[in-house]
Amino acid sequence: MDNENQVTSVVTEQPTGTDSPATNESTGSAPETNATGSKSASQPAERTFTRDEVTRILKRRIDRYQNSVFNKYGVKDSTELDALFEKAKGYDDIIKSRDELTEKVAFLGNNINPDRYDDIRTYFKGKGLQFSEDELKRQLETHPEWLNKSSEPEKPSKPITTIKVGTGTHSSSPTGEKELAKKIFGDDLFD
Repeated sequence: MDNENQVTSVVTEQPTGTDSPATNESTGSAPETNATGSKSASQPAERTFTRDEVTRILKRRIDRYQNSVFNKYGVKDSTELDALFEKAKGYDDIIKSRDELTEKVAFLGNNINPDRYDDIRTYFKGKGLQFSEDELKRQLETHPEWLNKSSEPEKPSKPITTIKVGTGTHSSSPTGEKELAKKIFGDDLFD
């Protein structure tokens, strides 16, 4: 044999369901037996394997490992395994969004100052507390500075004007409707 195609190694192969116990995989010959007919108890001798034999052995081991992974996750092949991992990523994103929305609802429901949201997150993380609305309420007892100072709703930026429309006679002239629309929607829309 060619020296390039030989690999010297001590390999102890365990018989598997696909290996035949009556033959030695690397040589194709029967295992050594002693005079009584039982296998010899001598230590494994150093063996020489060809590159093809080593490749075959490694491929079989990789296939066994790969099949065990597929069985563990209940899939048939790597395509299904990739799809399963993509679903898991999507699930993680959904959980993260749910947690963020739950936190926001808790902040809004407890009248927390929006400028303090990051402070509160840092406080909970630093104390090792799991964020929940109940825990937030407990912490508000000792941290009233987190609350909005004013409990009034925000005032609109533009004053709201109301227009009283009389119930008297109604003119169906186009100028009357235009004047009414100007009063309701403002003069700048009709210039």
